[in-house]
Amino acid sequence: RGPVPDVIYDRGDWGKEPMVRILGHDPLEVAEKAIEIHRRRDG
Repeated sequence: RGPVPDVIYDRGDWGKEPMVRILGHDPLEVAEKAIEIHRRRDG
């Protein structure tokens, strides 16, 4: 087993929508990661 990623991004395909999965130990950790992604993206 290797390390578990924080984010898994799937670009989708024909008939499958793109999807982002944010992984964490609990909902608060997932929310914190989502906020950090938003901050980095929007400056």
